[in-house]
Amino acid sequence: VLSPFVAISDSGNKEAEIEKLQQEKADALSQLSALMAVKEENERMRYLLGTTLPPSWQFAPLRVVGRIGDTLITTGDLKPEVGEPVVISAEVTPEKRSGVFIGKTGGTVGREIKIILPSNTLSKIPVIVRSPDGARRASGILIGRGGGMRIEQVLSSETLSEGDLVLTSGEGLPPELLIGYVSRVLSSEASAW
Repeated sequence: VLSPFVAISDSGNKEAEIEKLQQEKADALSQLSALMAVKEENERMRYLLGTTLPPSWQFAPLRVVGRIGDTLITTGDLKPEVGEPVVISAEVTPEKRSGVFIGKTGGTVGREIKIILPSNTLSKIPVIVRSPDGARRASGILIGRGGGMRIEQVLSSETLSEGDLVLTSGEGLPPELLIGYVSRVLSSEASAW
């Protein structure tokens, strides 16, 4: 004959064991989540390593947390110097490797990194313009206009069309990084530019 106190004692042990198992399950799920995050980051890094960017560049994930005018506010573990270019990889295939130029670093505070976009009034970037099929059409200077950009110093003998791609020229930045596309052409017959 068992005493009723033995049943109460066994119930208390089972509750403690259930609580212990639930804690172990939570720990295992936390470790699984961390491993999945590392796997995801590893896949992104492998993708980025296929780009033609200089080997001295650091690849690091950033999170955009806000935007103030023509400046992105991001967070990350990297401590870049002011003026370093920020690029994301857009396409990596055996035939073609390219990236998208986002902007230049404008400074850091703790983990916060400011990125000056090309549309910022402080931005001036030498560019080339290519047709969608890849033919070179023109070169010029991309100047930020606060919320927009304008290509200036394009020779009047060069033709631009809506939809043409705007790419870095390679002066001060790696060549052929996509910045944007031509949305409107304003021509002046009275000027050499």
